[in-house]
Amino acid sequence: AQEGFDRVVLEFEGAGTPGWHVRYVDAVVGDPSGLELDVEGAAVLEVTLTPVPYPDDDPAASAGPGRVGLSGADAVTEVLFHSIFEGYLQAFVGVGPGEVPFAAYALQNPSRIVIDVQHPR
Repeated sequence: AQEGFDRVVLEFEGAGTPGWHVRYVDAVVGDPSGLELDVEGAAVLEVTLTPVPYPDDDPAASAGPGRVGLSGADAVTEVLFHSIFEGYLQAFVGVGPGEVPFAAYALQNPSRIVIDVQHPR
Protein backbone atom coordinates (compact mmCIF):
# COMPACT_ATOMS: atom_id res chain seq x y z
CA ALA A 1 0.00 0.00 0.00
CA GLN A 2 1.18 3.47 -0.95
CA GLU A 3 -0.57 6.80 -0.53
CA GLY A 4 -3.41 6.71 -3.10
CA PHE A 5 -2.56 3.36 -4.69
CA ASP A 6 -1.40 -0.22 -4.14
CA ARG A 7 1.77 -1.41 -5.89
CA VAL A 8 2.52 -4.90 -7.23
CA VAL A 9 6.15 -5.49 -8.26
CA LEU A 10 7.34 -8.48 -10.32
CA GLU A 11 11.14 -8.65 -10.12
CA PHE A 12 13.31 -10.70 -12.49
CA GLU A 13 16.79 -12.17 -12.35
CA GLY A 14 19.13 -12.09 -15.33
CA ALA A 15 19.59 -9.63 -18.16
CA GLY A 16 16.71 -7.79 -19.79
CA THR A 17 13.04 -7.43 -19.04
CA PRO A 18 10.45 -9.75 -20.61
CA GLY A 19 7.70 -8.36 -22.78
CA TRP A 20 4.57 -7.69 -20.77
CA HIS A 21 0.88 -6.92 -21.10
CA VAL A 22 -1.58 -5.96 -18.32
CA ARG A 23 -5.35 -5.65 -18.82
CA TYR A 24 -8.66 -6.14 -17.07
CA VAL A 25 -10.40 -9.39 -18.07
CA ASP A 26 -14.06 -10.38 -17.84
CA ALA A 27 -13.22 -14.03 -17.11
CA VAL A 28 -10.21 -15.45 -15.27
CA VAL A 29 -9.17 -18.33 -17.53
CA GLY A 30 -6.00 -20.34 -16.94
CA ASP A 31 -3.67 -21.02 -19.84
CA PRO A 32 -3.34 -23.74 -21.16
CA SER A 33 -6.14 -25.55 -19.28
CA GLY A 34 -8.94 -23.18 -20.23
CA LEU A 35 -10.41 -23.64 -16.75
CA GLU A 36 -11.84 -20.71 -14.81
CA LEU A 37 -9.75 -19.70 -11.81
CA ASP A 38 -10.89 -18.17 -8.55
CA VAL A 39 -9.27 -14.79 -7.82
CA GLU A 40 -10.56 -12.63 -4.97
CA GLY A 41 -11.82 -9.22 -6.07
CA ALA A 42 -14.63 -7.53 -8.00
CA ALA A 43 -12.28 -7.12 -10.99
CA VAL A 44 -9.13 -8.90 -12.15
CA LEU A 45 -6.05 -7.74 -14.03
CA GLU A 46 -4.35 -10.38 -16.18
CA VAL A 47 -0.57 -10.04 -16.41
CA THR A 48 1.21 -11.82 -19.25
CA LEU A 49 5.02 -11.94 -19.49
CA THR A 50 7.11 -13.37 -22.35
CA PRO A 51 9.57 -14.89 -22.95
CA VAL A 52 9.95 -16.66 -19.63
CA PRO A 53 12.10 -19.82 -19.33
CA TYR A 54 10.64 -23.02 -17.95
CA PRO A 55 11.94 -23.81 -14.45
CA ASP A 56 13.40 -27.08 -15.84
CA ASP A 57 15.32 -25.12 -18.49
CA ASP A 58 16.72 -22.60 -16.01
CA PRO A 59 17.02 -23.61 -12.32
CA ALA A 60 16.74 -19.93 -11.31
CA ALA A 61 13.43 -19.54 -13.17
CA SER A 62 10.15 -19.83 -11.32
CA ALA A 63 6.46 -19.42 -12.04
CA GLY A 64 6.30 -17.32 -8.88
CA PRO A 65 5.04 -18.05 -5.40
CA GLY A 66 1.55 -19.26 -6.37
CA ARG A 67 -1.18 -17.34 -4.54
CA VAL A 68 -0.14 -14.27 -2.53
CA GLY A 69 -2.76 -12.84 -0.18
CA LEU A 70 -2.47 -9.22 0.92
CA SER A 71 -3.46 -7.33 4.01
CA GLY A 72 -3.47 -3.59 4.51
CA ALA A 73 -4.05 -2.85 0.81
CA ASP A 74 -7.07 -0.79 -0.26
CA ALA A 75 -7.40 -1.96 -3.88
CA VAL A 76 -5.36 -5.12 -4.51
CA THR A 77 -6.76 -8.23 -2.80
CA GLU A 78 -4.35 -10.92 -3.99
CA VAL A 79 -1.93 -11.98 -6.72
CA LEU A 80 -2.14 -15.42 -8.33
CA PHE A 81 0.83 -16.72 -10.33
CA HIS A 82 -0.82 -19.36 -12.50
CA SER A 83 1.49 -20.97 -15.03
CA ILE A 84 4.39 -20.87 -17.42
CA PHE A 85 3.33 -22.28 -20.80
CA GLU A 86 5.17 -22.00 -24.11
CA GLY A 87 7.33 -19.17 -22.78
CA TYR A 88 4.45 -17.15 -21.27
CA LEU A 89 3.97 -16.53 -17.56
CA GLN A 90 0.37 -15.80 -16.60
CA ALA A 91 -0.52 -14.03 -13.36
CA PHE A 92 -3.69 -12.37 -12.07
CA VAL A 93 -4.14 -9.39 -9.75
CA GLY A 94 -7.43 -9.27 -7.85
CA VAL A 95 -8.83 -5.75 -7.47
CA GLY A 96 -11.41 -5.48 -4.68
CA PRO A 97 -13.37 -2.35 -5.61
CA GLY A 98 -13.87 -3.22 -9.29
CA GLU A 99 -12.15 -1.69 -12.30
CA VAL A 100 -10.20 1.30 -11.04
CA PRO A 101 -7.43 3.08 -12.99
CA PHE A 102 -4.02 1.41 -13.02
CA ALA A 103 -0.58 2.06 -14.49
CA ALA A 104 1.96 -0.57 -15.54
CA TYR A 105 5.58 0.11 -16.43
CA ALA A 106 9.03 -1.47 -16.54
CA LEU A 107 12.05 -0.47 -14.43
CA GLN A 108 15.68 -1.55 -14.58
CA ASN A 109 18.45 -2.42 -12.09
CA PRO A 110 16.93 -4.73 -11.02
CA SER A 111 14.63 -5.63 -13.90
CA ARG A 112 10.97 -5.46 -12.83
CA ILE A 113 7.40 -4.78 -13.94
CA VAL A 114 5.44 -2.45 -11.65
CA ILE A 115 1.63 -2.28 -11.51
CA ASP A 116 0.09 0.61 -9.55
CA VAL A 117 -3.63 0.22 -8.83
CA GLN A 118 -5.49 3.35 -7.70
CA HIS A 119 -7.34 3.25 -4.40
CA PRO A 120 -11.13 3.63 -4.72
CA ARG A 121 -12.40 7.17 -4.29
